[in-house]
Amino acid sequence: MDVEALLKKKEQIKSQVKQAFVIFYRKKCDQMMDYIKTLRLCIKWFQELEGNYLLEQENHKDLLETAEKKCIDMGND
Repeated sequence: MDVEALLKKKEQIKSQVKQAFVIFYRKKCDQMMDYIKTLRLCIKWFQELEGNYLLEQENHKDLLETAEKKCIDMGND
């Protein structure tokens, strides 16, 4: 093989490697975007769950205060 053929072959290999890298990079970016979407959904779900627990806790607190008030009123009678 002469020098020009070797240089041409080198450029072809370089181009193939670059294309493979671009494909690999795009695939990894897509996977990362999917991961981020899933993570956002999980965070949203946990935030809603936490909100529900806080509401339930507030309801229980109100019930407890009402029960305590009734007990105090019974004791004063």
